[in-house]
Amino acid sequence: MSTSLSPHIVSINHSGDVLTLLELILTDEGYRVTSALHCDTTHRTLRAAKPDLLLIDYLWPSDDDSWALLRQVRRDRTLRSVPIVLCTGAIDETLPLLTHLATMGVRVIWQPFDLDQLLTAVTRGLHHDSPEAFDPQTIRGTDPAAPEETLRVLHRLSPEGSSPNA
Repeated sequence: MSTSLSPHIVSINHSGDVLTLLELILTDEGYRVTSALHCDTTHRTLRAAKPDLLLIDYLWPSDDDSWALLRQVRRDRTLRSVPIVLCTGAIDETLPLLTHLATMGVRVIWQPFDLDQLLTAVTRGLHHDSPEAFDPQTIRGTDPAAPEETLRVLHRLSPEGSSPNA
């Protein structure tokens, strides 16, 4: 949405420390970053910021707040085309929403993530690439201690039905 050469990312998180880290990483990559604590973020604030990408944490004190904000963004004529990267450690909370999030064009990266995952998601989002098909290896790759039950659930959600043990 911005007219400047440097894309503008709005990062919304419940943790000031995480916001600071994300801002350092993204500004080092050349992006303009506006950081906001979830409690300070409103739909009106996002419209005024004119972001090129939203980086949103899902684990807020009230799941309804974060979900409501995502819905408002997707319903708003000026914001609906803004790519969204949902950066979350709330795997159990987001698993049931993956299909719906994909239909909303929302990319999900799991915490803890590595720098390459974050930057790839941001780059692809800014290029308006479609979110990738859900890959159960993504979670296992970031959390080697993921319980087998979680991997079985991921296998059932996988569009290809690929084996989580492959």
